[in-house]
Parts: sequence; structure tokens; C-alpha cells
Amino acid sequence: MVYLVPHNLNHEKGMAVSSLASNDFAWLPSTDQLAALNAKEISSAELVDLYVSRIDEHNTPLNAIVTIDADAARRAATEADAARAR
Repeated sequence: MVYLVPHNLNHEKGMAVSSLASNDFAWLPSTDQLAALNAKEISSAELVDLYVSRIDEHNTPLNAIVTIDADAARRAATEADAARAR
């Protein structure tokens, strides 16, 4: 499978993923996203950045998410990536 997800994401707060990449990958079934994680085609940190950017882009008109702790999500993703690397 080929995924249009940049592997050079800067995991800094406020970093957005291109809308093309996020739309392509975000619409994949979660099982495909898990397969990409297992194949090391994407990291947990990249997935968090992808979905945080989507929340930033779409939540204002939707008002679907009241509170998000992106920093904690990024820390957890970094820990998950470290655990996967072992």
C-alpha cells in the first residue's frame, strides 16, 4: 500500500499536516492505519499530529470537541513509538 503521509513532520505544537496528506490517510480504515504503524510507514507521533491538525482545521464550525490536550497526546505518542522500537 502507498500512503500519502509526510515522514518529515515537525512534532511541534501547532504544526499542521498538508490537507492532501491528512485527507488521504485519515479516511483509511483504522486497521490500515494500524498496519502502517506496524510496518513503520508512519509513527504514532505522526498520527497524533495528523489528527490534531484535523481537529484544529474542522472543530471551530463543528464545535464537536470541547477540550483537547494535544501536548499529552504527543507525549503518549512519543512513548508509544519508543515502546514499538523495543
